[in-house]
Amino acid sequence: MSVIKEPTATINYGDNSIVERSVISKDLDNKEITLQLKVTNNEGSSKPTGEVMLVLDNSKSMIDNKVTADKTRKEFVTESAKTLITNLLKDNTKLKIGSFSTATEVSNEGTEKDANLVSALSNDADTLNTAISNIEYTGPRTDLQAGINLAKSQFTSDTDKAHKYIIVLSDGVPNVALNYNKQYYSDDVITKTKTELQSLSSVSDNIYIMLTG
Repeated sequence: MSVIKEPTATINYGDNSIVERSVISKDLDNKEITLQLKVTNNEGSSKPTGEVMLVLDNSKSMIDNKVTADKTRKEFVTESAKTLITNLLKDNTKLKIGSFSTATEVSNEGTEKDANLVSALSNDADTLNTAISNIEYTGPRTDLQAGINLAKSQFTSDTDKAHKYIIVLSDGVPNVALNYNKQYYSDDVITKTKTELQSLSSVSDNIYIMLTG
């Protein structure tokens, strides 16, 4: 047995991936040859792009009720939102995040003022986390429809920004809605909220609802 050539064969996959085959050892007496395959992927790691709107429930029940002996629902939601923002925006300038919370004035119930802009779309994690830390949890009730309605209005109309997400952080079902019939937890509230959620299919990739407590 003899080896005529010992070339290194190189195969290119696309612009960034290479497969190399080479002979690393041989024992011709025992008719053994050991080949090595080396795969190199120089493709840059992709980072999430697009826009994310957080809708945070800041009704009073978030601080009146505890999930554990020493942590309220508000603390869980705030910590989760800040962790999410920090992780998503780490070394990433292509993603923007904003947030909304429900209003604190009873007189605004059933109107678009039933939701407040906490922070506009931004890729500054410190600014976003500070804004979320400063939310007052004194809202009398949960108007999820108002929060979603205003959150989706903050998305840019640029069709190139295809990835748009809404994340809702709450401790329960909505009990008021826009122009509702003034009955809390009514079918009217549920129907209006459901319709608002269904309308997101035309403006958002996905909506995620995270419940606590």
